[in-house]
Amino acid sequence: MASPTFQKSPSAKLVIMEPGSAKTELSISIGSNVIGRRIEGNRLNVDIELPGTNISRRHVRLELDKTGRCELVDLESKNGTYVNGLRAETVSLTPNDIIGVGNYKLQFVPVGLGMSAPDTGDFALKSASLSAGDASPLIELTDNDASIDMQKTILRPVAEIMRPFAAGGAVGLPEELTAESPKVSLLTKRTRMLSVLYKASKALISAVSLDDLLETVMDLVFENVDAKRGVMVFVDEETGEWIPKKARYVDGEKTHEKIVISKSIAGIALKEKKAVLITDALLDPGLKRQESIRMLGIRSAMCVPVSHLDNMLGFIYLDTSEKFRRFTQDDLDMITALSAHAAMAISQAQLNDKLREQENFRRQMARYHSPAVIDRIMQRPENALEVHEAYVTILFSDITDFTVFCDRHEPAVVRSMLNEYFSEMTEVIFKREGTLDKYIADEILAVFGVPFSHDDDPERALLTALEMREALSKLNARRPLEMRFQAKIGINSGKVLVGDIGCLKRMDYTILGAPVNTAKRIETTAKPDQILVGPSTYNKISDKVFDLRPTKAIPLKGRSTPVQLYELIGIR
Repeated sequence: MASPTFQKSPSAKLVIMEPGSAKTELSISIGSNVIGRRIEGNRLNVDIELPGTNISRRHVRLELDKTGRCELVDLESKNGTYVNGLRAETVSLTPNDIIGVGNYKLQFVPVGLGMSAPDTGDFALKSASLSAGDASPLIELTDNDASIDMQKTILRPVAEIMRPFAAGGAVGLPEELTAESPKVSLLTKRTRMLSVLYKASKALISAVSLDDLLETVMDLVFENVDAKRGVMVFVDEETGEWIPKKARYVDGEKTHEKIVISKSIAGIALKEKKAVLITDALLDPGLKRQESIRMLGIRSAMCVPVSHLDNMLGFIYLDTSEKFRRFTQDDLDMITALSAHAAMAISQAQLNDKLREQENFRRQMARYHSPAVIDRIMQRPENALEVHEAYVTILFSDITDFTVFCDRHEPAVVRSMLNEYFSEMTEVIFKREGTLDKYIADEILAVFGVPFSHDDDPERALLTALEMREALSKLNARRPLEMRFQAKIGINSGKVLVGDIGCLKRMDYTILGAPVNTAKRIETTAKPDQILVGPSTYNKISDKVFDLRPTKAIPLKGRSTPVQLYELIGIR
């Protein structure tokens, strides 16, 4: 396997475990360090290049300052960036953190630099949102899973805890009640749980967004148990990766402290749908050996699945310290009931978000494609905007003497005229499944061959050009003489780059490449009401039913020899 390459002066290092090979050490420098995929002969302002198709061209950035503090920022990579096994958008790294980029594991190691913890101050019941752009909590996954003493761990199936509430929340009254009866205690417990769930229902209904909903869930959790720290973690349904979404720290704690999660405990919660309670971590010989457990003084911990029907959404993890009381089984049952109740609202909120995203995406696609094409795109929307190469036929249309037209009419009149004209032309383009790339002042750029290609894309472009000319003729016939105008069209074919192109703040679905420029130059050469076709398109349809007549070969900018063009007269 080809090894990574590096271009900057050192100040820290990454120890990279390459798939199938030994460790490699790479230096990183103070300032910005961008990690991305190696592309032969193409420099993309990437400082560390890694081979691999599952790495984005610009995948992640490491910002290292003189004190050794390093911030990781995912650059909207396709497959995500992971820190210590958890997906991260923006996070401050600590020494020996493991960064996951594609198949690579990169260990961050400071070299002779100070690594003082940031001065975050004290927080009063602080909640940290972990969505894109926010700092992720420092989560440690304990590796010595086999050492955990399961005999000192309480496991409760979620279905068993929720059984008394399955029939509409009926608690059920015991036949005989005395002050000492265990049934009184059970009834009291269930009544309290019903009261909490009723309060939770009202609070969850009032949430206006998924983030607001998760905030409310953590509010309810910390109102009902005496926890020190907690985090809600979602599980990506496609990759199975753990994604921290909401962290909570009580008064006097700092948000840079690690939240320690046992992989085996969380695994039981997720795979077996069981609520897990570690009654005393300091009595568990396996957990006691974990340095972070000792340093943070963790005394007790809970891990509860968050699932709705057969959909496992994630889990809630909580822990306490020695100065707090230890969690009890009642605490476990309460949080399990809350999480099960919240899961319904979370699942619905996620569905609503997905529907809103689909609707927004559909509206975005409606700018470029016909409804029939959009329906096909929606079947695989994740691939619709990816940048890729495609062979297409390009159509440029331009109103002749538009500047003169604008000088003769008020702006409101010009605007109304353009709206009517663009509306008519767009319908013609969409009729043959062409893509409307953009309007450029009075110009129209249309493409045939994306997002779906057809064997007759050049023919579709020519038929569209003829229908556009006919539609404009009919439009002019309905207008006063002074409101009429003419247009000219240029058509060319070739391989282009197509997809969402731009910057992070503004992306547009468009095409790039020399064939686009040539199509524009052909259109510029055309006369009013004339349709000119380039040789690359002509060669695709010359034996068809179109009446195409060669014009005088003309020079085009950027071409060393004159180019033979063809005028489209009509259909034979």
